[in-house]
Amino acid sequence: MSTWTRDGSEKAQSSQTIRILMKTLQYLAEDAANDEAKSRSYISTASAVIKGLFKPSPKLSNNEQVSVLFNSMGWKNAQIKFSSGSEAQIILGSNRHLDQDQNSEKALKLLVNTISKALGFHILAREVDAVVSIDILSGPIYTIDLKAITSTIQTEVDEIRPAVAPAIRKQPIQRRESASAQTAKPVAVATSSRSIDTSQIFLPVLTSKMPIGRLHLLLQDVLAEFSQSWYGENPLSSNESPDERENVITLMQFLTQKAVENDTSSVDAGTRLGAFFAHAIKQTFPNVEPVLAQELIDGASVGSMIRDIKARAFCTLNPGEKCGPNIGDANRAMCDFAMGVWQGCLSELSDNSYVFSGFYAAGKRDPYCLMEFNVE
Repeated sequence: MSTWTRDGSEKAQSSQTIRILMKTLQYLAEDAANDEAKSRSYISTASAVIKGLFKPSPKLSNNEQVSVLFNSMGWKNAQIKFSSGSEAQIILGSNRHLDQDQNSEKALKLLVNTISKALGFHILAREVDAVVSIDILSGPIYTIDLKAITSTIQTEVDEIRPAVAPAIRKQPIQRRESASAQTAKPVAVATSSRSIDTSQIFLPVLTSKMPIGRLHLLLQDVLAEFSQSWYGENPLSSNESPDERENVITLMQFLTQKAVENDTSSVDAGTRLGAFFAHAIKQTFPNVEPVLAQELIDGASVGSMIRDIKARAFCTLNPGEKCGPNIGDANRAMCDFAMGVWQGCLSELSDNSYVFSGFYAAGKRDPYCLMEFNVE
């Protein structure tokens, strides 16, 4: 049916209504697919709505109800397979309501990712990340890999732990330190975390192909392991949150405060950790290529890199306060630590050596700070 009619059966009208809604979601996905910020906003908003409106009956199987919902949305042969209590795979056939060709593949991935994250919450009974692949020419066939992100995944921790402690003692990473950083006096690290945006550790440098929720979980595990290895203390042992973002903030504040107390470089501390975070990324996402944002790869040959991040993403300054003009200045411990993570991570994930060399603080109405790296 291509024309709405009051004479149609209720089943036909229901199908027509679903088609309108699905096409609307697809058009919105096409608009957002080529913009990172719009894509994340689309996923966050639409996924929350779908998750909240879909209330499975406690008397029936959640998985069967999810399959029925996928079928009602237009997909054929919805199958759900479990590989563990925290991982599952959904396989879908063609969708009768959507445009499904190579030109629409990027938007389709965004749309299916959004729906899968919402319904995956009910399948695994917790928040999930979803990775979508589509074989357009064979049907198409949609394959969605779901993985829980709201609790520490022991297998990933075990992959990181054997190498962390010995390597810290035997292979300290050396870097060129500016005179201003060497002479900086230790300052206290602010404890408030209201303005800290941990997404800025990942978004400016890593590809969007890796789910940010899983990156937070991975970084949390590396930070916790380093805290225990360096200082014999893990602040999460008595203060762990179900939110990996909050745990990352707690651990970063702990490590930067320790660097300040020991009069050591926050950049160096972040660099050592960033190298191991890069190893963990390569182990966890072996099939993701490229790992770095494409513009970093394209610009590596020019000898320097400047990336913009949200102003005050890593500081808790009050209005009117400034972070200082030099690396290592007062109020910069957390930001310098994060840039050290970039330095170690970028150097490990590429064929180049990255050295954090300077920054340009945001102006009065500028929403971004600029971070500069020498690339060798």
